[in-house]
Amino acid sequence: MKNIVVVGGLPHPIGGVTTFISRLIKSEKSVGVLFDLYPSAHKELPEKYCGSYIYSSIKVITVLRLFLYVAMRKNLNVHFNFSTPRSLALLRWLPKKKSKWALTLHHGNLGKMEPWMARVLSRKVDVFLPLNTIQRQWYSHVETKKIVNSSSYLPAGEPKCNRDLQAEIIKYRSKYDQIIICSGYPTDIYNHEDAFELMALRPKDLLICCLYGPGDLRDKLTKLSYGKNIIIKESFDEDSFNYLLKSSDLYLRLNSEDSFGIAVADAVNYGIRVIATNVCARYPGAIIVPVGQSVTELNEVVQRTIDSPLMERLDIGMPKFEYSRIFE
Repeated sequence: MKNIVVVGGLPHPIGGVTTFISRLIKSEKSVGVLFDLYPSAHKELPEKYCGSYIYSSIKVITVLRLFLYVAMRKNLNVHFNFSTPRSLALLRWLPKKKSKWALTLHHGNLGKMEPWMARVLSRKVDVFLPLNTIQRQWYSHVETKKIVNSSSYLPAGEPKCNRDLQAEIIKYRSKYDQIIICSGYPTDIYNHEDAFELMALRPKDLLICCLYGPGDLRDKLTKLSYGKNIIIKESFDEDSFNYLLKSSDLYLRLNSEDSFGIAVADAVNYGIRVIATNVCARYPGAIIVPVGQSVTELNEVVQRTIDSPLMERLDIGMPKFEYSRIFE
C-alpha cells in the first residue's frame, strides 16, 4: 500500500477528529504525511509517528502547502477528516490528479446536503466513510456504491499515571461515594445541564465535567457548578482525561447528537460503567437511555447501573478503523 496522506489535525483542540487522528498515526504505519489544519498554541505529536508533519499556526499557510502538495503529485491516497460538511468547501478548489480521496465527517448530525456539497462529493470523493446509519443515509443521496461502512474507533491504550490527578482523585474519594464523569464542548448538544441537574439528586456523589473546545455555554456552566458537587475541568490532554476516566465510577454521555462517542468505548474498555443516549450506535456494554429523559428517571437508571455488577465485556468483533478496506 502506498503511503497515505491524512488531512485533519492533532490535539489541541481535543475532539472527535483530533483524537481519532492522534491514535491513527500511532497505529497505522502507512500514514506518510499529516496535514494539520487545526491551529492551536499547543500541539501533541505522538512519539511513535515517523511520517512528515505539516503544520502552521496560520491555517492558510497549511492550506496552501496542501494545495501545492496535491497539485504536484499523482496517484495519491488521501484521507480527509473534517467535523462538518462545511469543510467540503476546501475540496472544491483542491486539484486532484489520478488520486484516490476518502472522506470521514466526524460530526453526529451532518444537516442538510446542499447542492454544492453533492457536486463536490460526486466529482472529488471516491470513498465515503460514514460513522453511523444517519451518516450513511446522508451519503446515499449522492452515490451508494462509494460508501464503505467505517468506524472512528481505535483503542486508547493504557493512560500514563498523572501524580497530580491521582492526588486529586484520592481527595475526592475521601469526600464522595461515587465519581461521575461527563465531557464535551460547552454547547447545547452535550446536555451538560441535565447532568448538573442530576447531581442535585445525588449529593453524596461528585460530577467532574471535562470541557474542551469553543462553546457559548462555558460561563453559564461555570456559574451553575459554583458551590455544588460539580467540578469543571478544562484543557485536559487525552492521557489526563483517560486517566481520570479510568479512575471514575460512571461515564455519562447525554448528547442529543453524536457520531459514535469515542469516550463511551474507552470507558467500557477500561471497565467503567457507561450510560449513553440512543442517538447513534453505541459501543457494546453501554447502558442506553433516550434523549430528553427526565432527571428523575435518569437518576433511577444511574442508581441501578451503579448497584449492578459490571458485566464481563465480550469481544464481539466491534470493527476498528483500518486502511486495508479503503486503499489498495
